[in-house]
Amino acid sequence: MRKVITLTTVALAGLCLAGCGSTSTSSSSSASSQQTVKHLKVGQTATLSNNGKKVQMTVTDIQRVDPSDNLVVDVSSNYKKAKEFVVYSYSVKSLSDNVSADDFDGSNLKLLDSQKSTGIVSSNRNSVTPDTINKGETINYQIGVGYYHTGDKAYIGIGNQQWSGKLNQ
Repeated sequence: MRKVITLTTVALAGLCLAGCGSTSTSSSSSASSQQTVKHLKVGQTATLSNNGKKVQMTVTDIQRVDPSDNLVVDVSSNYKKAKEFVVYSYSVKSLSDNVSADDFDGSNLKLLDSQKSTGIVSSNRNSVTPDTINKGETINYQIGVGYYHTGDKAYIGIGNQQWSGKLNQ
């Protein structure tokens, strides 16, 4: 059975897998319909859980890149009004066996610029990932975005977790 992923606004709801309920952090005893957003800085780790599967996610870097960078070149070539290009780097460590790697490939993340506006997410990825992540394994991901605004800060969120950080050069 393939899970269908839907991401709603980070401030209002969490990551939901069809038929599985809300994502919660390990510190909460039960998922609620109104989750409070937990604000984190780049380098901090959050534990995410869903349907008994747990992972730790750490945003390691938010970097401004040149439009010719291979993780954003498709966006810069096709969206001429994009003004700023950002690559988000993050790692996911599985605390459970058989966690779907697709759940963290970037398509389920809320990526925002300094004005908290969405941009154009690149279809390019840094590497091929396995289908599943087993307990103790870590996968490092990168995802590129083109934004219509410039600024010195960016945000990345999943579920009720939201990281923020200054753009590195």
